[in-house]
Amino acid sequence: MRRRAGGAAGASPPNSRVHGIRDGYNRGVAALRSLRALVPALLAIACGACPSGRPGGDEPVQFAPPGAPDPLACASDAACVAGPLVDPNNGCCDSGVALGVFNKDYLEWRATWVREQCREVKCPPQPPPAPPMACALEGRCVSGRCQHRCPPPGPPFVAERTTLPAEVARAVGRSEDPVPWSPSAVDLDAADRLLVACVPTLEPAVADHAEARSKIVAGLAEYRRQFVPFRDSQGHRLLWINLFRDRAGDHHPDWRTELVSVRGGGHGYFSILVDLDGGRCSDLRINSPR
Repeated sequence: MRRRAGGAAGASPPNSRVHGIRDGYNRGVAALRSLRALVPALLAIACGACPSGRPGGDEPVQFAPPGAPDPLACASDAACVAGPLVDPNNGCCDSGVALGVFNKDYLEWRATWVREQCREVKCPPQPPPAPPMACALEGRCVSGRCQHRCPPPGPPFVAERTTLPAEVARAVGRSEDPVPWSPSAVDLDAADRLLVACVPTLEPAVADHAEARSKIVAGLAEYRRQFVPFRDSQGHRLLWINLFRDRAGDHHPDWRTELVSVRGGGHGYFSILVDLDGGRCSDLRINSPR
């Protein structure tokens, strides 16, 4: 049988074989990249039972696949350091919404894991984490678990309160284009605790109102609260709080749905702005006596 020039009978020309090898290689690379892109989804399935917190469920849910160090285990305060909260279903990407206190070995393990496993993963853009209170980034080891140093929340406040629409923020000059958000009872409790902590030390907008501030502090629990929730340009959850005293309950009968705004009244009327995400208060304004 006669052979065709360039090779054995029925064989492909050399150039065709080269192209075939190259195409196969390219398909293999593409498949590998696709598999790497699936890493977060595969980990989400594998980590359905990953450790996620203290007994009772009050620990942050942190990415921790089998074989990873426990994110919160510790033997001393030095083992607990500040780090990002990681999406539990996607170990390649930070959540972008929170910082916390975690085991130092875990944070080092996760940094190495990201370098090795996440080269081809594109994390979605996230807003920067909201600046927490300083105590939230100070670690301590309690019963073998990393915790922050912030004091535990107190009991819910019993002061009367209501929530008004975000548009009120425009009416009182706090935002030209208020973006609303919906606070829960827990959010309002947190704002009340910040209020109680801030008012005794926050300088009033008018310097000669310091004496009025002392009277406010003495009877703060007697003030009714009107909360106006909106977000600032950084996305922080703000609450403008309008407070007033009305012991008889007949001066402002529609206070639960209508903004209370009066001239004068002295320390019986004041307002303050609370940044719930930043853990800060500002703009303490107390009415003039007349």
